[in-house]
Amino acid sequence: MAEKDNTDALHHKFRAGDDTEYEYPGRSPDADWREAATERIDKYRKGDLEVHVTDDEGVPIEGVPVHVEMTKHAFGFGVEVDSDALIGQNEEMTEADTQQFQKSFHKLFNKGTINDGFPPWKWDWGDGTNPETQIGFDGVQWLVNRDVPVHGHTILWMWPGRAAPEEILKTDDDTELRERMTEHAFEVASELAWGIDEWDVINHPVKMDGVWHERFDSDPSAWVEWLNAAREGDPEAKLFINEAAFRNDEETERYRERYYDMIEYLLEEDAEVDGVGFMGHFSPETLVPPEEALDRLDRFAEFGLEIQFTEYDFSDDWSDDEFPIEKAEQLQADYTRDFYIYTFSHPAVTSVITWGIWEPTHWRDRAAFFREDWSTRPVHDVYKELVFDRWWTEESGETDSVGSYELRGFKGEYIVQAIVDDKTRTATVTVDAGTNVVEL
Repeated sequence: MAEKDNTDALHHKFRAGDDTEYEYPGRSPDADWREAATERIDKYRKGDLEVHVTDDEGVPIEGVPVHVEMTKHAFGFGVEVDSDALIGQNEEMTEADTQQFQKSFHKLFNKGTINDGFPPWKWDWGDGTNPETQIGFDGVQWLVNRDVPVHGHTILWMWPGRAAPEEILKTDDDTELRERMTEHAFEVASELAWGIDEWDVINHPVKMDGVWHERFDSDPSAWVEWLNAAREGDPEAKLFINEAAFRNDEETERYRERYYDMIEYLLEEDAEVDGVGFMGHFSPETLVPPEEALDRLDRFAEFGLEIQFTEYDFSDDWSDDEFPIEKAEQLQADYTRDFYIYTFSHPAVTSVITWGIWEPTHWRDRAAFFREDWSTRPVHDVYKELVFDRWWTEESGETDSVGSYELRGFKGEYIVQAIVDDKTRTATVTVDAGTNVVEL
């Protein structure tokens, strides 16, 4: 579908100074896009489950009470977590804060992004781990111990002055520097293969590309080298590129076209890339209305790669105008609701990672789900209602005349129980596409 761009209209709308400044196309409860989104969610995010109950002779039993309860989503509802906060080493947090942080993580999310310790300027590049790097390793271990999938951020970043430790960047030999970066991609992926399931291999490849441009003459073959080196370091991890290329503003539109061209090039060169990462750090002026966002996702989905929103948040802190707090938080909640609906409804999207939990550890204070006193913003409430109510499956019933109980539920992990002769039979099952069968 052709992509629409409402950039100018949105900038005008959100600076109009009247009631229209709090609206965006598709916000209303009866907006046209919602019905189609619900249909796609039912089609792409659910699977069929059949529970068959038999006696000791294998004869089907009619009228057996059956309870089916979801325990985990297949879709990645993730969050970025600071390792020191997660493992209780943040000196500014009380013990109660740490416990609440961990509890909130467990209660709301099924995936974690570790951001601290891994960016290239923090790594020792062959000289062993340092305290900053070690905290990232400890965060990964904490998640692995609890069977939580881990997204690593980031191996490479061409940010001038921060693309590597200062002593590495001092070299005048550009070829040597490029080789060191290739070695670094292999080293990081290899050293963390035990715990990282996914990597942002190259972060901001077009927005913050200064070192790539100045030292490597903007040679795109470097991207291929680095991705392939990461694959060699960890053959099992999913490898992503990651860019702020989704919002509605003129600058981001330019990055989006360059990002599109980059992906096209990587596929032409058979580079080891599994997915496209989008950052979505939205403000009222830069939000993307749902129908336009779906068109944009359609366009990038044509590459056949997995799409993740690796970083999501929404706040008015970057706005030129000051928003009344109540209206700002309602806009934040409404857009976050619609953002999760349109991403969850798109078959190419496999995960959304919100960029932080708690105000004191969030890079944009007012974007956090929890305020400093751990009270919740409306954005927390809409997220919880979607993920653990509207998109959650828990049903009870009885087996039919052939000893079967059938339902359609959201993809994920389940506990299934049947009560036969006052005894409970229990099984676990993963509901995926197609028909999934449990024998009890």
